[in-house]
Amino acid sequence: MFRKIVVIVIAAVVAAAAAMAGEMEGKKIRSKSENGLRLEYRLIDMKARARARGIGITPQMKSHHLMLYVIDEQSGEPVTNGRAGYLVKAPGRGAQKVMAMKMGKGYGGDVDLAPGANRVKVKFVSGSKKVIDEFTINR
Repeated sequence: MFRKIVVIVIAAVVAAAAAMAGEMEGKKIRSKSENGLRLEYRLIDMKARARARGIGITPQMKSHHLMLYVIDEQSGEPVTNGRAGYLVKAPGRGAQKVMAMKMGKGYGGDVDLAPGANRVKVKFVSGSKKVIDEFTINR
């Protein structure tokens, strides 16, 4: 049990460090404007990153880290006072609900993507503004 907790903590630290190490790290996968906000998504392959850094991969480790950056189109400033959540439906797996954490100027969460078309639904709320976005990540 202790080992499992240590592994989960290490995975969370690696994900947080990856997101904070460079605001724009990861592969840009989508950009969309709606309701006066620009949503920009970046995807980090956590298992590839762990291998590159010599960190062991465990069965509990999620495959990817999804970052959402929200920019107010009028001011050009990041919106950092909101909340974001992801609903991911990976082929052959149940739905994953992930409440994204505020990380730097964005919102990040670990997701497990499967080979094939992964459906992603994102909800972002900040004050009176609410955006729901849906897209597919092909892996």
